[in-house]
Amino acid sequence: MTQLRRYTSTATSTTLASGISNTALSLTVVNNSGYPSAPFTIKVENEAMLVTDKTGNVFTVERGYDDTIAVVHALGAEVIHVAIGDDFRNRWLDVTVDRPWGVYDDEFDGDTRDAAWVEVLPSGAATWTQGNGVMSVLGYGQTANDLAVLVKPFPTLPPQIVESAVRMAGERDSNTMVGLVFTDGTTTASNAVSALLYGNVTTGLFYADQRSGTLTNMASNVTSIPLHLVGPWLHVRLKWTSINTFATEWSPDGVSWSSFGMGSITLTFTPTHVGMCFSTWGSGNIKIGTFEYFRTQ
Repeated sequence: MTQLRRYTSTATSTTLASGISNTALSLTVVNNSGYPSAPFTIKVENEAMLVTDKTGNVFTVERGYDDTIAVVHALGAEVIHVAIGDDFRNRWLDVTVDRPWGVYDDEFDGDTRDAAWVEVLPSGAATWTQGNGVMSVLGYGQTANDLAVLVKPFPTLPPQIVESAVRMAGERDSNTMVGLVFTDGTTTASNAVSALLYGNVTTGLFYADQRSGTLTNMASNVTSIPLHLVGPWLHVRLKWTSINTFATEWSPDGVSWSSFGMGSITLTFTPTHVGMCFSTWGSGNIKIGTFEYFRTQ
């Protein structure tokens, strides 16, 4: 899970005011002029560190960041403010707003998913697999109006946005719906609201679809619109804008966003979990959905 960071072009090159061991979790610099508020990254000699708190000239740090090695640094060692390799593996950092109580960015870089994820399966079968930088789901036999989901807890304070880039097997495959969901629990009867994308092989179009209800019956506030867009990845957002109010957006590139063109969903429940959803929507055939990244802000 990648922690979003702040950057500035005005931070001065400075030095350590005293030496530190290879296990020290704080350091003191001679000059903190121009440094942003935490979190940000620095490099002390050849070691990258994540600064998680800045109080005057004292930096609280995570050592050996971005696969570097924590070593002893002497008085006077050079300290510079840097971007690190992880920034360039994560191309969405520059458009994400940090919010200390609820921001995380899961790029699925590893092959093992975060233990906080919980699977909920109302019907049929669904297998979630993380690897090669994506999260994929293979499923079949979901009953129409239900969603197989993979969700995790999050702080219950609106406004909250969850975002991903999704694709369907074959790019356009009827009865394959992929998207995002807020729920108030991890049972099949949990209240939920969803933002879904799917393709229609008859019309040759992608569609945006918003729904609400429970995970076993997402049959309320059902509205679909054609997107008149063809492409391997489509970005989708689900927004908890205020108490009991939810909105949906899509984007071709993850930068310019448009409303689904529908009114906000009004649903009386308090989300406790957020995540990814998938449905074969009544089809018994095997279907595949893929998520390129997952982010909340």
